[in-house]
Order: sequence, then structure tokens, then C-alpha cells
Amino acid sequence: MKQMRRPLKVYLCAVMLTALLAVLASLVAMPPTVTEHTAVLGALLAGLASLSYLAPVKLATKRAVVLTTSLETVAMLSMAPAAAAITMALGTAIGNTYRRRRWFNVGFNAAQVALSIVSAGMLYRVLTPAGDTSPLTSVHGLTAFVPAALLLYLVGTLAVDGAAAIQRRCSPFAGWLSVHGPELVPHGVLVTIGAVTAPAVESSPWLLLVAAASIAVIRWVLVTSLQLDARTLARVEQLADAAEAALQVRFSQLVP
Repeated sequence: MKQMRRPLKVYLCAVMLTALLAVLASLVAMPPTVTEHTAVLGALLAGLASLSYLAPVKLATKRAVVLTTSLETVAMLSMAPAAAAITMALGTAIGNTYRRRRWFNVGFNAAQVALSIVSAGMLYRVLTPAGDTSPLTSVHGLTAFVPAALLLYLVGTLAVDGAAAIQRRCSPFAGWLSVHGPELVPHGVLVTIGAVTAPAVESSPWLLLVAAASIAVIRWVLVTSLQLDARTLARVEQLADAAEAALQVRFSQLVP
């Protein structure tokens, strides 16, 4: 952390402090009810989230996506905002620790996850005072769920983009679509899986493993697709190199 620029250090600390204050405010405003059901659900969510960080989908050399969106959606819908934020932040911290990230990386990643979930969870609870966990079955549920899902995505991505922008000395919105565009479709699919799974989890937390299986399938499809794209690109480059070499030979023959 000593090698970081001072503005970045301040930003990382600010995000972590903001996440902590947001979780504490949520604890006071919407205190969670701890039961055996929520304890089992929290343990499953944290465990699956930590495992997800061990197998991210690499979109580029320095760009990877961790497919925890379904789990975050289930937590947002099925648990109190503070409990959901603490649970997923714990899973994030464990997963990042296993990947041998530095302490400030672990803290920042856990903080941005907690901040996005607590923000989205509180918005969802405000829009649905009854705590409806079936957001896809009614217009009222959709009008509460869609803004919360968008907020969940935007807070998390903008927090990370803000750190990258300070490091690179550019705008956090520069090239936003090109960076996050490939993530939008899988993100929407994962959010939908989480929304469908959340009502079932209310009766049995172990049904969360169904969402985990779906995430594994999506990861396999994405990795396979990226590998095919890489092979195609390599083949095109080989053909281009061969064509260039042939042209050079032809040109050398024509020049006396």
C-alpha cells in the first residue's frame, strides 16, 4: 500500500468507512432476525461466494468476473440488508484471502460488495415494506426489484471503477460500456437465477445449491466461449502472418 498514490489510499479508506457506516445504519434501521434458517442460509451463501472467487471467468489478462451475482441477489431478497451485506462481505474476504490478495485488496473488495448489497437491500425493503421475496410474480414486485438490481450492479462497478480511475488518472466513466458490456448479459441471467431461487430458499436453504449448479453451468459456457474466441483469434493471426510472409516473398521476386 506504500507504493499507492495518496488519493487512491484515501479513496480505498473512504469506501471501506462508508460501507461500515452503511451497514451500521442498516442494523439500526432494519435489524435482522437471527434464526437457525438464516444461520444456515448465511453459511451457505458465504461458503459458495468464497468458492466463486477461486474460479473467476477471465475476460482478459487483467480483467476477471466473479459469478457471485446470483448469490448476492438471493442474499438481498432473503435476508435483512445488514445481514446480507455482512454475509457476502465475509464470503468475499475469505475468497480473496485464499487467492493471497493483500489486506487492503481484501478489505476494499469486501467493502464494495457490502456497500452494494446494503444499498440495494435497503432500497428493495423501502419499495416493498412487506418483504416480498417473489419479485418476478407481480408488477409491484418487479417495480421494487428492478431498481434494486440496477443499484446492486452500479454501486459495485462504480466503486471498483473509481479506484481504477484514480490509479490511471482518468474518468471512471471513460469506456464504461466497453469494459462492462460483456458482463451485462451474464449479469442479467445471474440476477434472474437469484430472483427465481430466493422464494424457494425461504422454505429450504439447501435449495441454494440449485443456484450454485446454474452458476457452474454459466461459468462453463462463458469459459468455453472465451476459449473458442481465443483460438479463432490465434488462427486469424496465423493466417495473417502467413499471408504477409507470402507477399514478402512475392515482392522480393518482383524486385530485381
